[in-house]
Amino acid sequence: MIDSKENFKNQSKKLISNKSSSSLLEEEILNMSYEESIDSLDSILSKLQQENTPLNDLEEIYDQGRLYLDHCEKLLSNLEQKIITLDTEELKD
Repeated sequence: MIDSKENFKNQSKKLISNKSSSSLLEEEILNMSYEESIDSLDSILSKLQQENTPLNDLEEIYDQGRLYLDHCEKLLSNLEQKIITLDTEELKD
């Protein structure tokens, strides 16, 4: 019983730590360019493809990759919206 309580405490601490580091990573990613995000995403994809990547790390690496991918998609979407707006304005002239 004590082992399971200790195990639960350790898992909780790790989860809190991961959330905190995830928030820091999210803030860092927001300041990245599209190219920087793509480079980081490529690096993460390489890690995921390595056979020696510990199973416990795969979920964290995947989540980081998802953050980079979401950021890239957001940047592209913003650019697409600007282009659409420019095209619409040119048609009015």
